[in-house]
Amino acid sequence: MSLWNYYLNNDKRIIDKWTHYFPIYERFLAPWVNKTVNFLEIGVSEGGSLQMWKSYLGPLSTIVGVDIDPSCKQIEENGIKIRIGDQSSESFLTSLVDEFGTFDVVIDDGSHQWHR
Repeated sequence: MSLWNYYLNNDKRIIDKWTHYFPIYERFLAPWVNKTVNFLEIGVSEGGSLQMWKSYLGPLSTIVGVDIDPSCKQIEENGIKIRIGDQSSESFLTSLVDEFGTFDVVIDDGSHQWHR
């Protein structure tokens, strides 16, 4: 299964990704398919990408999504954990590592704010 095909045929939650990222995602994520992987995505939005990662990476993956919006907690489902917190908080990020262990893959699609 390719991520691009999943995206094109998706009938689940909305996936909000730039299309030119898909070949890059596949190149870097392919070594983790059907292997034990601890995966974190910062920025949950509609939750569709979390479902895509779970499907693509397989049943040995641990998929964790982080968002500052408490309503995102409702997106949690079998195989997808959601934690609510601020990605700029070192203590929050530390609590994630304490709970889930070191992450093998982190995708930051979070705040979209530039700090100077």
